[in-house]
Amino acid sequence: MSHIRFYRLISLLSMCLAGCTLPATIPGNAPQPDHWLPADETPARASTSNTLMPTQWWQGFASAQLDTLMDRALQHNRDLETARASLAEAHQVWLASADSQWPQTDLQADAGRQKYGQALFGPVNFVIPPFSYVEAGPAISWTADLSGRRRASEARARALAAHEQHRLDATWLMISQQIAMLSFDLAEAKDEQDLQQQVTDIDRRLQDLVRESRRAGSATLPDETSAAARLDADQAALPELAQRISRDRHALAVLLGSTPDQQQLPSFHLADFSLPDSPVNLPSALAHQRPDILAAEASLQAAGAAWGYASASHYPDITLSAQWLQEALTPAGLFHAANAAWALGAGIDLPLADGGQRDAQTEAARQAMLAARSQYQQIVLDAFRQVADQLTALDHDHQLAEVRHRSLLASQEQLDTDRFRLQTGDAGLLPELMAQRALLEARMNELRARLDGLRDSAGLLVSLGGSRLPSR
Repeated sequence: MSHIRFYRLISLLSMCLAGCTLPATIPGNAPQPDHWLPADETPARASTSNTLMPTQWWQGFASAQLDTLMDRALQHNRDLETARASLAEAHQVWLASADSQWPQTDLQADAGRQKYGQALFGPVNFVIPPFSYVEAGPAISWTADLSGRRRASEARARALAAHEQHRLDATWLMISQQIAMLSFDLAEAKDEQDLQQQVTDIDRRLQDLVRESRRAGSATLPDETSAAARLDADQAALPELAQRISRDRHALAVLLGSTPDQQQLPSFHLADFSLPDSPVNLPSALAHQRPDILAAEASLQAAGAAWGYASASHYPDITLSAQWLQEALTPAGLFHAANAAWALGAGIDLPLADGGQRDAQTEAARQAMLAARSQYQQIVLDAFRQVADQLTALDHDHQLAEVRHRSLLASQEQLDTDRFRLQTGDAGLLPELMAQRALLEARMNELRARLDGLRDSAGLLVSLGGSRLPSR
Protein backbone atom coordinates (compact mmCIF):
# COMPACT_ATOMS: atom_id res chain seq x y z
CA MET A 1 0.00 0.00 0.00
CA SER A 2 3.03 2.29 -0.11
CA HIS A 3 2.04 3.57 -3.54
CA ILE A 4 -1.38 4.58 -2.18
CA ARG A 5 0.24 6.62 0.60
CA PHE A 6 2.48 8.27 -2.02
CA TYR A 7 -0.45 9.42 -4.17
CA ARG A 8 -2.26 10.65 -1.05
CA LEU A 9 0.79 12.78 -0.24
CA ILE A 10 0.74 14.19 -3.77
CA SER A 11 -2.98 15.02 -3.45
CA LEU A 12 -2.38 16.75 -0.08
CA LEU A 13 0.39 18.89 -1.57
CA SER A 14 -1.90 19.77 -4.49
CA MET A 15 -4.65 21.00 -2.18
CA CYS A 16 -2.18 23.08 -0.14
CA LEU A 17 -0.59 24.70 -3.14
CA ALA A 18 -3.91 25.38 -4.83
CA GLY A 19 -4.34 28.30 -2.46
CA CYS A 20 -1.10 29.96 -3.56
CA THR A 21 -1.65 33.15 -5.48
CA LEU A 22 0.71 35.12 -7.69
CA PRO A 23 1.39 38.81 -7.14
CA ALA A 24 -1.19 41.04 -8.73
CA THR A 25 -0.17 43.31 -11.60
CA ILE A 26 0.56 46.85 -10.40
CA PRO A 27 -1.92 49.23 -12.06
CA GLY A 28 -0.59 51.81 -14.49
CA ASN A 29 -2.03 54.78 -12.53
CA ALA A 30 -1.72 56.99 -15.62
CA PRO A 31 -3.05 60.57 -15.41
CA GLN A 32 -6.51 61.05 -16.92
CA PRO A 33 -7.30 64.77 -17.06
CA ASP A 34 -10.73 65.94 -18.14
CA HIS A 35 -9.43 68.47 -20.68
CA TRP A 36 -6.62 68.71 -23.17
CA LEU A 37 -5.63 72.29 -22.37
CA PRO A 38 -5.65 74.64 -19.39
CA ALA A 39 -8.48 77.16 -19.31
CA ASP A 40 -6.27 80.08 -20.37
CA GLU A 41 -5.15 78.24 -23.53
CA THR A 42 -8.55 77.21 -24.86
CA PRO A 43 -8.56 77.85 -28.63
CA ALA A 44 -10.46 80.99 -29.57
CA ARG A 45 -12.13 79.16 -32.44
CA ALA A 46 -13.09 76.03 -30.49
CA SER A 47 -15.78 74.15 -32.37
CA THR A 48 -19.07 73.22 -30.75
CA SER A 49 -19.56 70.16 -32.92
CA ASN A 50 -18.79 66.64 -31.78
CA THR A 51 -17.98 65.28 -35.22
CA LEU A 52 -16.08 62.03 -34.97
CA MET A 53 -12.99 61.32 -36.99
CA PRO A 54 -13.35 59.39 -40.26
CA THR A 55 -12.77 55.66 -40.39
CA GLN A 56 -9.24 56.28 -41.68
CA TRP A 57 -7.79 59.52 -40.33
CA TRP A 58 -6.39 60.82 -43.65
CA GLN A 59 -9.81 60.63 -45.33
CA GLY A 60 -10.65 63.93 -43.64
CA PHE A 61 -8.43 65.67 -46.20
CA ALA A 62 -10.72 64.48 -49.04
CA SER A 63 -7.91 63.62 -51.46
CA ALA A 64 -8.28 60.70 -53.86
CA GLN A 65 -4.55 60.89 -54.63
CA LEU A 66 -3.72 60.51 -50.93
CA ASP A 67 -6.08 57.53 -50.64
CA THR A 68 -4.26 55.88 -53.57
CA LEU A 69 -0.87 56.31 -51.93
CA MET A 70 -2.14 54.83 -48.66
CA ASP A 71 -3.47 51.78 -50.51
CA ARG A 72 -0.09 51.26 -52.19
CA ALA A 73 1.74 51.51 -48.89
CA LEU A 74 -0.60 48.95 -47.32
CA GLN A 75 0.39 46.46 -50.00
CA HIS A 76 4.09 47.16 -50.48
CA ASN A 77 5.68 48.95 -47.51
CA ARG A 78 8.54 46.83 -46.17
CA ASP A 79 8.43 48.08 -42.57
CA LEU A 80 4.77 47.15 -42.48
CA GLU A 81 5.55 43.64 -43.73
CA THR A 82 8.22 43.28 -41.04
CA ALA A 83 5.76 44.33 -38.32
CA ARG A 84 3.13 41.90 -39.69
CA ALA A 85 5.63 39.03 -39.55
CA SER A 86 6.64 39.95 -35.98
CA LEU A 87 2.97 39.93 -34.97
CA ALA A 88 2.43 36.51 -36.57
CA GLU A 89 5.50 35.19 -34.73
CA ALA A 90 4.31 36.55 -31.36
CA HIS A 91 0.84 35.09 -31.96
CA GLN A 92 2.27 31.63 -32.59
CA VAL A 93 4.45 31.90 -29.47
CA TRP A 94 1.33 32.73 -27.51
CA LEU A 95 -0.53 29.73 -28.95
CA ALA A 96 2.40 27.47 -28.13
CA SER A 97 2.47 28.77 -24.55
CA ALA A 98 -1.28 28.30 -24.14
CA ASP A 99 -1.18 24.76 -25.56
CA SER A 100 1.64 23.76 -23.20
CA GLN A 101 -0.83 23.81 -20.29
CA TRP A 102 -2.66 20.79 -21.69
CA PRO A 103 -1.51 17.20 -21.32
CA GLN A 104 1.16 16.34 -23.87
CA THR A 105 0.65 13.10 -25.80
CA ASP A 106 3.26 11.45 -28.01
CA LEU A 107 3.39 8.29 -30.06
CA GLN A 108 6.73 6.59 -29.57
CA ALA A 109 8.29 3.93 -31.77
CA ASP A 110 11.77 2.47 -31.62
CA ALA A 111 13.73 -0.38 -33.15
CA GLY A 112 17.32 -1.50 -32.59
CA ARG A 113 19.81 -4.20 -31.80
CA GLN A 114 21.43 -4.42 -28.41
CA LYS A 115 24.11 -6.29 -26.46
CA TYR A 116 24.30 -6.13 -22.65
CA GLY A 117 27.59 -6.52 -20.83
CA GLN A 118 28.21 -9.17 -18.16
CA ALA A 119 28.17 -6.52 -15.39
CA LEU A 120 24.45 -6.04 -15.93
CA PHE A 121 23.62 -8.81 -13.47
CA GLY A 122 26.56 -8.30 -11.13
CA PRO A 123 28.15 -11.44 -9.57
CA VAL A 124 25.69 -13.70 -11.36
CA ASN A 125 27.53 -15.24 -14.27
CA PHE A 126 24.77 -14.76 -16.77
CA VAL A 127 25.19 -13.42 -20.30
CA ILE A 128 22.41 -12.29 -22.61
CA PRO A 129 23.29 -12.74 -26.28
CA PRO A 130 22.80 -9.86 -28.72
CA PHE A 131 19.19 -9.34 -29.74
CA SER A 132 16.98 -7.13 -31.87
CA TYR A 133 13.88 -5.42 -30.54
CA VAL A 134 10.94 -3.20 -31.55
CA GLU A 135 8.57 -1.16 -29.37
CA ALA A 136 5.73 1.24 -29.99
CA GLY A 137 3.02 2.96 -28.00
CA PRO A 138 1.64 6.27 -26.67
CA ALA A 139 2.98 8.36 -23.79
CA ILE A 140 1.22 11.17 -21.93
CA SER A 141 2.50 13.67 -19.38
CA TRP A 142 1.03 16.67 -17.61
CA THR A 143 2.53 19.15 -15.18
CA ALA A 144 -0.02 20.44 -12.69
CA ASP A 145 0.16 24.25 -12.73
CA LEU A 146 -0.36 24.61 -9.00
CA SER A 147 1.96 27.59 -8.65
CA GLY A 148 0.53 29.38 -11.70
CA ARG A 149 3.85 29.43 -13.53
CA ARG A 150 2.42 28.19 -16.80
CA ARG A 151 -0.52 30.57 -16.56
CA ALA A 152 1.92 33.44 -15.98
CA SER A 153 3.98 32.34 -18.97
CA GLU A 154 0.87 32.20 -21.14
CA ALA A 155 -0.28 35.62 -19.88
CA ARG A 156 3.11 37.11 -20.73
CA ALA A 157 3.02 35.60 -24.22
CA ARG A 158 -0.52 36.92 -24.73
CA ALA A 159 0.53 40.40 -23.61
CA LEU A 160 3.57 40.34 -25.90
CA ALA A 161 1.32 39.36 -28.81
CA ALA A 162 -0.96 42.29 -27.98
CA HIS A 163 2.11 44.53 -27.82
CA GLU A 164 3.11 43.43 -31.33
CA GLN A 165 -0.42 44.14 -32.57
CA HIS A 166 -0.28 47.66 -31.19
CA ARG A 167 3.26 48.08 -32.52
CA LEU A 168 1.95 47.12 -35.96
CA ASP A 169 -0.75 49.78 -35.65
CA ALA A 170 1.88 52.29 -34.49
CA THR A 171 4.08 51.41 -37.47
CA TRP A 172 1.19 52.00 -39.85
CA LEU A 173 0.26 55.24 -38.11
CA MET A 174 3.84 56.50 -38.50
CA ILE A 175 3.97 55.43 -42.16
CA SER A 176 0.60 56.98 -43.01
CA GLN A 177 1.61 60.22 -41.27
CA GLN A 178 4.87 60.35 -43.22
CA ILE A 179 3.01 59.79 -46.50
CA ALA A 180 0.52 62.55 -45.71
CA MET A 181 3.22 65.01 -44.61
CA LEU A 182 5.34 64.33 -47.70
CA SER A 183 2.29 64.70 -49.94
CA PHE A 184 1.44 68.06 -48.39
CA ASP A 185 5.02 69.25 -48.68
CA LEU A 186 5.33 68.02 -52.27
CA ALA A 187 2.12 69.80 -53.27
CA GLU A 188 3.18 73.06 -51.60
CA ALA A 189 6.68 72.90 -53.12
CA LYS A 190 5.28 72.43 -56.62
CA ASP A 191 2.81 75.30 -56.23
CA GLU A 192 5.49 77.51 -54.75
CA GLN A 193 7.85 76.56 -57.59
CA ASP A 194 5.31 77.80 -60.13
CA LEU A 195 4.86 81.08 -58.26
CA GLN A 196 8.60 81.49 -57.77
CA GLN A 197 9.15 81.07 -61.51
CA GLN A 198 6.65 83.87 -62.12
CA VAL A 199 8.51 86.05 -59.60
CA THR A 200 11.82 85.53 -61.44
CA ASP A 201 10.11 86.41 -64.73
CA ILE A 202 8.94 89.68 -63.21
CA ASP A 203 12.45 90.26 -61.81
CA ARG A 204 13.88 90.03 -65.32
CA ARG A 205 11.34 92.52 -66.60
CA LEU A 206 12.15 94.82 -63.69
CA GLN A 207 15.87 94.51 -64.39
CA ASP A 208 15.32 95.38 -68.06
CA LEU A 209 13.13 98.30 -67.06
CA VAL A 210 15.76 99.66 -64.64
CA ARG A 211 18.46 99.36 -67.30
CA GLU A 212 16.36 101.32 -69.75
CA SER A 213 15.64 103.91 -67.09
CA ARG A 214 19.33 104.22 -66.33
CA ARG A 215 20.14 104.78 -69.99
CA ALA A 216 17.43 107.44 -69.99
CA GLY A 217 19.00 109.01 -66.92
CA SER A 218 16.08 108.33 -64.53
CA ALA A 219 17.77 105.45 -62.64
CA THR A 220 21.16 105.00 -61.03
CA LEU A 221 23.78 102.26 -60.89
CA PRO A 222 22.68 101.21 -57.35
CA ASP A 223 19.14 100.80 -58.71
CA GLU A 224 20.42 98.46 -61.42
CA THR A 225 22.61 96.57 -58.94
CA SER A 226 19.67 96.13 -56.57
CA ALA A 227 17.49 94.76 -59.39
CA ALA A 228 20.20 92.26 -60.38
CA ALA A 229 20.66 91.12 -56.77
CA ARG A 230 16.89 90.62 -56.39
CA LEU A 231 16.83 88.46 -59.53
CA ASP A 232 19.78 86.37 -58.31
CA ALA A 233 18.17 85.80 -54.91
CA ASP A 234 14.87 84.70 -56.42
CA GLN A 235 16.59 82.44 -58.95
CA ALA A 236 18.52 80.78 -56.11
CA ALA A 237 15.23 79.69 -54.55
CA LEU A 238 14.33 77.59 -57.61
CA PRO A 239 17.04 74.88 -57.17
CA GLU A 240 16.14 74.64 -53.48
CA LEU A 241 12.49 74.03 -54.36
CA ALA A 242 13.50 71.49 -57.01
CA GLN A 243 15.56 69.64 -54.43
CA ARG A 244 12.61 69.65 -52.01
CA ILE A 245 10.42 68.13 -54.72
CA SER A 246 13.00 65.46 -55.57
CA ARG A 247 13.59 64.59 -51.93
CA ASP A 248 9.86 64.25 -51.22
CA ARG A 249 9.33 62.09 -54.30
CA HIS A 250 12.22 59.80 -53.38
CA ALA A 251 10.99 59.42 -49.80
CA LEU A 252 7.45 58.67 -50.98
CA ALA A 253 8.74 56.03 -53.39
CA VAL A 254 10.54 54.18 -50.57
CA LEU A 255 7.46 54.36 -48.33
CA LEU A 256 5.48 52.81 -51.18
CA GLY A 257 7.96 49.95 -51.45
CA SER A 258 9.90 50.84 -54.60
CA THR A 259 13.08 52.55 -55.69
CA PRO A 260 12.87 56.24 -56.65
CA ASP A 261 13.27 55.50 -60.38
CA GLN A 262 10.36 53.03 -60.49
CA GLN A 263 7.57 54.84 -58.65
CA GLN A 264 4.91 56.80 -60.52
CA LEU A 265 3.39 59.45 -58.25
CA PRO A 266 0.21 61.45 -58.88
CA SER A 267 0.38 65.18 -59.50
CA PHE A 268 -0.30 67.08 -56.28
CA HIS A 269 -1.55 70.61 -55.72
CA LEU A 270 -2.24 72.11 -52.32
CA ALA A 271 -5.81 72.96 -53.37
CA ASP A 272 -6.47 69.20 -53.72
CA PHE A 273 -6.50 68.87 -49.92
CA SER A 274 -9.32 70.01 -47.68
CA LEU A 275 -8.71 71.12 -44.11
CA PRO A 276 -10.65 68.73 -41.85
CA ASP A 277 -12.65 69.93 -38.88
CA SER A 278 -10.50 69.88 -35.76
CA PRO A 279 -12.06 67.53 -33.17
CA VAL A 280 -11.17 69.82 -30.26
CA ASN A 281 -14.21 68.80 -28.21
CA LEU A 282 -13.54 65.08 -28.18
CA PRO A 283 -13.08 63.59 -24.68
CA SER A 284 -9.53 63.35 -23.40
CA ALA A 285 -10.05 59.63 -22.79
CA LEU A 286 -9.77 59.25 -26.57
CA ALA A 287 -5.98 59.36 -26.20
CA HIS A 288 -6.15 55.86 -24.74
CA GLN A 289 -6.71 54.47 -28.23
CA ARG A 290 -3.23 55.60 -29.30
CA PRO A 291 -1.23 52.50 -30.31
CA ASP A 292 1.86 53.62 -28.39
CA ILE A 293 -0.18 53.86 -25.18
CA LEU A 294 -1.83 50.49 -25.83
CA ALA A 295 1.60 48.96 -26.59
CA ALA A 296 3.03 50.37 -23.36
CA GLU A 297 0.03 49.00 -21.48
CA ALA A 298 0.62 45.56 -23.00
CA SER A 299 4.31 45.78 -22.04
CA LEU A 300 3.25 46.55 -18.48
CA GLN A 301 0.98 43.49 -18.48
CA ALA A 302 3.81 41.35 -19.86
CA ALA A 303 6.16 42.64 -17.15
CA GLY A 304 3.57 41.85 -14.49
CA ALA A 305 3.20 38.32 -15.86
CA ALA A 306 7.00 37.93 -15.87
CA TRP A 307 7.02 38.92 -12.20
CA GLY A 308 4.36 36.30 -11.53
CA TYR A 309 6.41 33.69 -13.37
CA ALA A 310 9.49 34.51 -11.30
CA SER A 311 7.48 34.38 -8.08
CA ALA A 312 6.05 30.98 -9.03
CA SER A 313 9.56 29.52 -9.11
CA HIS A 314 9.44 29.42 -5.28
CA TYR A 315 6.70 26.78 -5.37
CA PRO A 316 6.89 23.09 -6.29
CA ASP A 317 5.98 21.57 -9.63
CA ILE A 318 4.19 18.23 -9.83
CA THR A 319 4.34 16.16 -13.00
CA LEU A 320 2.10 13.16 -13.75
CA SER A 321 3.00 10.74 -16.54
CA ALA A 322 1.74 7.53 -18.11
CA GLN A 323 3.17 5.26 -20.78
CA TRP A 324 1.98 2.14 -22.56
CA LEU A 325 4.20 0.16 -24.93
CA GLN A 326 4.13 -3.00 -26.95
CA GLU A 327 7.62 -4.52 -26.72
CA ALA A 328 8.77 -7.49 -28.80
CA LEU A 329 11.81 -9.07 -30.35
CA THR A 330 10.18 -9.14 -33.79
CA PRO A 331 7.66 -6.83 -35.48
CA ALA A 332 5.05 -9.60 -35.48
CA GLY A 333 5.31 -9.85 -31.70
CA LEU A 334 3.95 -6.32 -31.29
CA PHE A 335 0.44 -7.66 -31.77
CA HIS A 336 0.56 -10.11 -28.82
CA ALA A 337 -1.12 -8.96 -25.61
CA ALA A 338 1.58 -10.61 -23.54
CA ASN A 339 4.14 -8.12 -24.82
CA ALA A 340 2.28 -5.12 -23.40
CA ALA A 341 4.14 -2.89 -20.93
CA TRP A 342 2.93 0.18 -19.04
CA ALA A 343 4.14 2.67 -16.45
CA LEU A 344 2.56 5.34 -14.25
CA GLY A 345 4.58 8.03 -12.52
CA ALA A 346 4.36 11.16 -10.44
CA GLY A 347 7.21 13.52 -9.70
CA ILE A 348 7.64 16.65 -7.64
CA ASP A 349 10.22 19.38 -8.06
CA LEU A 350 10.50 21.13 -4.70
CA PRO A 351 12.87 24.14 -4.56
CA LEU A 352 14.85 24.32 -1.33
CA ALA A 353 18.01 26.45 -1.18
CA ASP A 354 19.62 28.26 -4.09
CA GLY A 355 21.69 30.92 -2.37
CA GLY A 356 19.05 33.61 -2.98
CA GLN A 357 18.95 33.20 -6.79
CA ARG A 358 15.16 32.93 -7.00
CA ASP A 359 14.68 35.89 -4.66
CA ALA A 360 17.00 38.00 -6.79
CA GLN A 361 15.25 36.98 -10.01
CA THR A 362 11.84 37.77 -8.50
CA GLU A 363 12.99 41.19 -7.32
CA ALA A 364 14.54 41.89 -10.73
CA ALA A 365 11.22 41.04 -12.37
CA ARG A 366 9.37 43.31 -9.93
CA GLN A 367 11.71 46.21 -10.68
CA ALA A 368 11.25 45.58 -14.42
CA MET A 369 7.51 45.88 -13.93
CA LEU A 370 7.93 49.13 -12.00
CA ALA A 371 10.07 50.44 -14.86
CA ALA A 372 7.37 49.41 -17.34
CA ARG A 373 4.78 51.22 -15.25
CA SER A 374 6.84 54.42 -15.22
CA GLN A 375 7.41 54.15 -18.94
CA TYR A 376 3.68 53.70 -19.50
CA GLN A 377 2.91 56.78 -17.39
CA GLN A 378 5.50 58.83 -19.28
CA ILE A 379 4.07 57.80 -22.66
CA VAL A 380 0.61 58.91 -21.50
CA LEU A 381 2.02 62.27 -20.38
CA ASP A 382 3.79 62.71 -23.72
CA ALA A 383 0.54 61.89 -25.53
CA PHE A 384 -1.35 64.65 -23.74
CA ARG A 385 1.49 67.08 -24.42
CA GLN A 386 1.45 66.24 -28.13
CA VAL A 387 -2.31 66.73 -28.38
CA ALA A 388 -2.09 70.02 -26.47
CA ASP A 389 0.71 71.20 -28.75
CA GLN A 390 -1.28 70.36 -31.87
CA LEU A 391 -4.43 72.04 -30.59
CA THR A 392 -2.64 75.30 -29.85
CA ALA A 393 -0.68 75.03 -33.12
CA LEU A 394 -3.92 74.73 -35.09
CA ASP A 395 -5.33 77.78 -33.34
CA HIS A 396 -2.19 79.76 -34.19
CA ASP A 397 -2.29 78.44 -37.76
CA HIS A 398 -5.81 79.78 -38.09
CA GLN A 399 -4.74 83.19 -36.84
CA LEU A 400 -1.75 83.26 -39.20
CA ALA A 401 -3.92 82.14 -42.15
CA GLU A 402 -6.26 85.07 -41.50
CA VAL A 403 -3.32 87.49 -41.49
CA ARG A 404 -1.92 86.00 -44.71
CA HIS A 405 -5.32 86.21 -46.38
CA ARG A 406 -5.73 89.86 -45.44
CA SER A 407 -2.26 90.53 -46.82
CA LEU A 408 -3.20 88.78 -50.05
CA LEU A 409 -6.35 90.88 -50.41
CA ALA A 410 -4.35 94.05 -49.77
CA SER A 411 -1.78 93.05 -52.41
CA GLN A 412 -4.53 92.35 -54.94
CA GLU A 413 -6.13 95.70 -54.20
CA GLN A 414 -2.78 97.46 -54.67
CA LEU A 415 -2.23 95.67 -57.99
CA ASP A 416 -5.69 96.70 -59.21
CA THR A 417 -4.91 100.33 -58.26
CA ASP A 418 -1.52 100.34 -60.02
CA ARG A 419 -3.01 98.78 -63.15
CA PHE A 420 -5.70 101.44 -63.26
CA ARG A 421 -3.09 104.17 -62.87
CA LEU A 422 -1.03 102.59 -65.66
CA GLN A 423 -4.07 102.53 -67.97
CA THR A 424 -4.89 106.16 -67.24
CA GLY A 425 -1.28 107.23 -67.68
CA ASP A 426 -1.00 108.39 -64.07
CA ALA A 427 1.91 105.97 -63.37
CA GLY A 428 4.47 103.90 -65.23
CA LEU A 429 5.01 100.15 -65.56
CA LEU A 430 7.39 99.86 -62.60
CA PRO A 431 4.74 100.20 -59.82
CA GLU A 432 2.49 97.70 -61.60
CA LEU A 433 5.32 95.12 -61.85
CA MET A 434 6.24 95.61 -58.20
CA ALA A 435 2.59 95.11 -57.24
CA GLN A 436 2.48 91.88 -59.26
CA ARG A 437 5.59 90.68 -57.48
CA ALA A 438 4.14 91.56 -54.07
CA LEU A 439 0.95 89.66 -54.92
CA LEU A 440 2.92 86.55 -55.87
CA GLU A 441 4.85 86.71 -52.60
CA ALA A 442 1.58 87.05 -50.70
CA ARG A 443 0.26 83.94 -52.45
CA MET A 444 3.41 82.02 -51.48
CA ASN A 445 2.99 83.11 -47.86
CA GLU A 446 -0.63 81.95 -47.97
CA LEU A 447 0.52 78.59 -49.37
CA ARG A 448 2.98 78.18 -46.51
CA ALA A 449 0.29 79.06 -43.97
CA ARG A 450 -2.05 76.49 -45.54
CA LEU A 451 0.74 73.89 -45.44
CA ASP A 452 1.18 74.54 -41.71
CA GLY A 453 -2.55 74.05 -41.22
CA LEU A 454 -2.54 70.74 -43.11
CA ARG A 455 0.49 69.49 -41.22
CA ASP A 456 -0.88 70.40 -37.81
CA SER A 457 -4.32 68.95 -38.66
CA ALA A 458 -2.64 65.67 -39.56
CA GLY A 459 -0.53 65.89 -36.41
CA LEU A 460 -3.63 66.34 -34.27
CA LEU A 461 -5.47 63.40 -35.84
CA VAL A 462 -2.40 61.19 -35.39
CA SER A 463 -1.76 62.34 -31.82
CA LEU A 464 -5.37 61.41 -31.00
CA GLY A 465 -4.61 57.85 -32.05
CA GLY A 466 -5.32 57.99 -35.77
CA SER A 467 -6.94 54.78 -36.94
CA ARG A 468 -6.16 51.10 -36.85
CA LEU A 469 -4.48 49.28 -39.69
CA PRO A 470 -7.13 48.47 -42.33
CA SER A 471 -7.29 44.95 -43.69
CA ARG A 472 -5.73 44.33 -47.10
